[in-house]
Amino acid sequence: MTYLLRSALLLTLLYGGFALLLSHETFHRLNRICLLLAMIASLLLPAVELRLDVPWASRPAEERTVADGIPYEAIAGHQAAEAYGEENDVATETEITAGSKEVRDEATDTPPTKANPYERATDALRLIYLLGLILSLGVFVREVLQLFREVRSGIRTRDKEGNTLVILSGDFAPHSFLHYIIISASDYERLREPILRHEQAHVRLRHSWDILLLQVVQTVQWFNPFAYLLGRDLRAVHEYEADSAVLNQGIDATRYQLLLVTKATGKRLQTLANSLSHGLLKKRITMMHKKDSTGWRMVKSTILPLLMSAALAGWAKAPLPDGAEKDNPDKSNTYLAEDGQSLPGDTLKAVRAWLMDKNEKNPRRRKWGDMFVVAWTKGTFVENASGDTFVEDRPVCESPYGLRASTTTVRLDGKELDIHNLPDIPARLVRHVKLNLKDGHGYIDLSTREVKVPQGTKGSINPEYTVLLTGIVPEGSYWPVTIWQTQGIKDSYDWHDYVYISWTEKWWNISDQLRDVALRKDHRVRINVTRQGERHVARMTRILQECGITNYEFVRQG
Repeated sequence: MTYLLRSALLLTLLYGGFALLLSHETFHRLNRICLLLAMIASLLLPAVELRLDVPWASRPAEERTVADGIPYEAIAGHQAAEAYGEENDVATETEITAGSKEVRDEATDTPPTKANPYERATDALRLIYLLGLILSLGVFVREVLQLFREVRSGIRTRDKEGNTLVILSGDFAPHSFLHYIIISASDYERLREPILRHEQAHVRLRHSWDILLLQVVQTVQWFNPFAYLLGRDLRAVHEYEADSAVLNQGIDATRYQLLLVTKATGKRLQTLANSLSHGLLKKRITMMHKKDSTGWRMVKSTILPLLMSAALAGWAKAPLPDGAEKDNPDKSNTYLAEDGQSLPGDTLKAVRAWLMDKNEKNPRRRKWGDMFVVAWTKGTFVENASGDTFVEDRPVCESPYGLRASTTTVRLDGKELDIHNLPDIPARLVRHVKLNLKDGHGYIDLSTREVKVPQGTKGSINPEYTVLLTGIVPEGSYWPVTIWQTQGIKDSYDWHDYVYISWTEKWWNISDQLRDVALRKDHRVRINVTRQGERHVARMTRILQECGITNYEFVRQG
């Protein structure tokens, strides 16, 4: 839909510029080129992705993912975590990701089983457009078949220029398409010379190809009235060119104009072809007598490239940071292959950096500075800056970390690495991860050597897990969500006793958490349902089953 809207807007702008500045000039060839350029641009330019560092450049979430794989929403997550009262030195997954659009979307009270009104309207518009497109294609096919029948049913001969003349009985206006000139028997007998010269000019100037392009544009933009106005003017320009070609061959102007008046009342069989009886007769005759426009007026045609440039800049996207992998598709934290098997640790780098640009103007970005993604595999011993230690239970873990530090040091086996040119260390090689913050300076220490895990260190997955379904956003809640979670089994229905979670947010959603819990065969999941939360029971049941949770129970609020 975005492409169609941009295409229609661009065509409207370009045609508006032409109609305002050029349509009354006698530069027939230039006008034709401008109209063709407007149509071609409306088809091609909306698909062009232009990246400009301008204030209005769109920055959708999917475009904010940089080469290091950290979404820009992480910054909003940090700000929110700070306001939420969490004081950890390292922003873990829970802190870093709750500020994104998907979490904000949970504020709706609409049950998940009901379609979003916006989506319903969008689907309806798509259906209407599709029906209009099919109808437009049907009209085009009908006209092609009609031309084919005319060519097959008439008497065919050749003119001096090698065109095929098709002579038919009846009273209709002569017309041409490609190298075919279709003329009535009476016109062929009485008015052959001026009519043939006019239609031969259409064929010689290849006007039929313009009409075919016009049909493509009008079929795609069947809803755009300016596409039909452009078509009207393009056909008029064709007639101006053909009229000029006829008069330049010595045909008497008065006689020729009388012919136009006579044939203007004839029946027109074909709208796809070029026709002698094309409308706007008064304008055609006026144009024949009009004094040629002065050359300097051609400068007005520069309005078209200016409008095209303005349109491209108007829907430009923000530039990717230096080193961004433009050709690499989404590098999200997807840990499972299509067959359900865990991806090998070779496919993930152990550490990647998202470095703040020296010219960064965003105050949030400047506050949080450089950020990193650290990845490891099952069995890795992890120590974070909050003092927590654990052994990784998941096949692969990839977490964004933002240390509240003006500078950060990354070390591998005790050797400091250049954060501007981090090596491709496979995550599977890392056996120990230690994160620390000291005197305002952050440290990320990675070790590929085997490490002795302190006795009593637990795994990263708690097999007991509780979910709270509030159904609505609780009053006073900082996070506009309707689902909450906590480790362990809890019988509370007070959202204050839980931590926020999302239904669908990319980096922190209930499905990912439940898949982790399902890795433990001794798992146990409790879902506490408030009265308003009943609306989400069916959705929650489906998610539990999809995530492989077998031991779960729903407990309703008394």
